[in-house]
Amino acid sequence: MNAHQLADMLRTRRLQRGISQRDLAALLNMPQSHLSKIEAGKVDLRISTLAALAAALDLRIAVTVPSEDPAASRTDEAVATNPTAARHVTSILVHLSALLRLRPDDAVLLGMKAALETLASAEIDADRIAPIDAWLAAYKQHGDPQRLQAARMMLDRLVKAGRSPAR
Repeated sequence: MNAHQLADMLRTRRLQRGISQRDLAALLNMPQSHLSKIEAGKVDLRISTLAALAAALDLRIAVTVPSEDPAASRTDEAVATNPTAARHVTSILVHLSALLRLRPDDAVLLGMKAALETLASAEIDADRIAPIDAWLAAYKQHGDPQRLQAARMMLDRLVKAGRSPAR
């Protein structure tokens, strides 16, 4: 898919969802004129912007290397069975990647990333993974270590259960 095809797909999805450019731009905390340029294919998107757009439009971004990453194949299976949970897993990985760029040796962040990758994503209940996504987003914004600890504890519970107990 080239940049113009991606721009067309984002615009089409926004229109299918009945969301105005103004509303989507406000949701993503960006100027409406920037969103217009994105949809026209005039902007070289940052990965974080693409991830935010995908989450807001209920789309999935996938970059895979066949047969080399078992975690990726589990995530692909999850998309077919539970796209909402898979979207939260993707969002959490985006948050963790951004935080790890700032603090590459943070043991809690590294542990969370490893724990998330061990989960069989197809078994994750979206209601159980969404709060982890929210706590990480809040931590990223405010830097409050209690928010990070809350996200870590929730993730640990999911990993210990081996599957979502709420199924």
